Amino acid sequence: MVAKRFGRVVNIFNKTVDTQPKVQATAQKTSQGENFVLSSSEQNVLQRPITLQTLFKAEKPQLLMATMGSESYGSQQPIDLKFSFDAPTSQKVRLWESVDQGDFKQVQTYDLSDSSESGATKEASLPPINQTGKHTLRFKLTDSNDLESNSIDSIVTIDQRELKTQNSVIYQYNPWDKSSNILTVTDRDGNPVKDDQVIVNGEVDTKKVGVYPLTFTYDGMVMHNEVKVLETKSSLDVQDIVLTVGDSLDISKGFLSATDNAGNPLKFDKVSVLGADKVDTHKVGDYSLTYSLKPISPIEKVVQVHVKYGALTLSSLPSIDFNNIILNGSSQTSKPKIEDISLNLRDRRGLSDGWDLQASYLKGASLGGGMTLSLAPTSDQGKVAAVSLNGSAQNIDVLEKADVNKPDTNIILNPTIDVPAHVTPNSYTATIVWNLQEVPAS
Repeated sequence: MVAKRFGRVVNIFNKTVDTQPKVQATAQKTSQGENFVLSSSEQNVLQRPITLQTLFKAEKPQLLMATMGSESYGSQQPIDLKFSFDAPTSQKVRLWESVDQGDFKQVQTYDLSDSSESGATKEASLPPINQTGKHTLRFKLTDSNDLESNSIDSIVTIDQRELKTQNSVIYQYNPWDKSSNILTVTDRDGNPVKDDQVIVNGEVDTKKVGVYPLTFTYDGMVMHNEVKVLETKSSLDVQDIVLTVGDSLDISKGFLSATDNAGNPLKFDKVSVLGADKVDTHKVGDYSLTYSLKPISPIEKVVQVHVKYGALTLSSLPSIDFNNIILNGSSQTSKPKIEDISLNLRDRRGLSDGWDLQASYLKGASLGGGMTLSLAPTSDQGKVAAVSLNGSAQNIDVLEKADVNKPDTNIILNPTIDVPAHVTPNSYTATIVWNLQEVPAS
């Protein structure tokens, strides 16, 4: 443009004026373009500065740069974008996408109207592109009438990186592991990745009810999830167990009741018990059992097993019935109607002291008739002796030192009655006294 005043010529494009008289032109940039201020040191030429508004607009705004934060992204990663343009504009950048040289389709529009300076830069983000492969992204600068100024193409590769996560729920005091939130992790080539390669930011207090936000990160991919900790209603009630030496341990006797995290009752088969193999019921002492609801709940309770001294006892033997004898003028032997007549001796003392088992007739209650009742015992413990009963106590089994691991002794009596030839026919009875006494270990 050429401005004329007082017959003088001012060439604004070259920012020069004729030399007579001298006039200076100074350029000023504005939001509307570029203005010029004319001034002179000679008052007879210009008494005050004159501002000339240009009659042309600035050159058409250009999209100078359109870049991405990286050349490669995972299928779940938003794509970082940055635009730079050379002048203030109310125009828009429209983003078009082409996959493997296919047709372009518009995928996003970014408004640049908030830019106020030439050379301004705007940052934006493109949602994740789920399809793997090479994608051509075409950035077009267009005005409000969709007239295109210029465009820039960029190529981005979508690899096979993937990080899939989920929210999780646990009950109080139960352990939390990040694997419960991680569904899938793959690297750029699609190979599976172990969960320990995923970085977790955030803390979960399993003792406190609440919702805990977590951030999962792997190779640039970021997922946000939460762990909800619920109040537990789990419970476990137990009691101590008291045994005497030699008793069998029944671990169910220590269990009273239990409930799961939701408060539902549980049977004993849901309880695990540790330490039962350490309980020696043949030895006096206190032993510990651990009752646990894992993995249902982390609750554990300790039960004490008290093994106490017991007694030295002998099972009762109500009667021994012998076969009838038909006298024939000769001596005969009668045997019991049933075999394996035996006594059971139980030692719950938990000691090494021995014992003696003796047999005799009750005073005034012998068999009579000249008959002899004999015992030929056998035993799984001790030293046995065959005896013919009379009014004096006789040893039939003697154990000098008891074995606490063998509290039970079975003594088979093998009784017989010797009947003389000239006994008077009748029914005969006798009462046997069994005497069990402790003997200090030798």
